Amino acid sequence: MTNPADERCPERSALSTELAKSVREVYMQKRAYDAVKAKEQDKVESWNVLQAAGHSQLAAEQAFNDHITEHGCKT
Repeated sequence: MTNPADERCPERSALSTELAKSVREVYMQKRAYDAVKAKEQDKVESWNVLQAAGHSQLAAEQAFNDHITEHGCKT
């Protein structure tokens, strides 16, 4: 008999994809912020975008972890 926790979970997969996207977005926004900072341009808008990306990443991580805790899925 197959353990339900060992079966592929489509919701976990979607949450994992969203988490990966949010990590990528933070990386891209950090690079953009660093470029603005290096050119000594106004950093406020770029910083705000970077902060928003960071908040999105934290929310994605929390949703992913909550799902795993609730459902116990591994893959």
